[in-house]
Amino acid sequence: MSKSYKKNPFGGFTSSSSEKSDKKQFHKKYRRVFNKALREFDIEEQESIEIDENEVSNPFNWSKDGKQYFGNCKDKDWYSKELRKW
Repeated sequence: MSKSYKKNPFGGFTSSSSEKSDKKQFHKKYRRVFNKALREFDIEEQESIEIDENEVSNPFNWSKDGKQYFGNCKDKDWYSKELRKW
């Protein structure tokens, strides 16, 4: 793995390395809301269960808020370190 580099120079906006805990919390809330809707579901009405993901959680409030492009960086040493996979 001596040539293990990112193919595209994009990275997160903040210093947070992962959104794993945010995603775990989101899916836990989503499953709880979905199971509640499933218990209240009436088969005879023939309607589908629709849950808006933005009502459960807002992804803009998570620890990493989007991505940025590093391709136009003038400092080549920093740029090469940023493209390494850790």
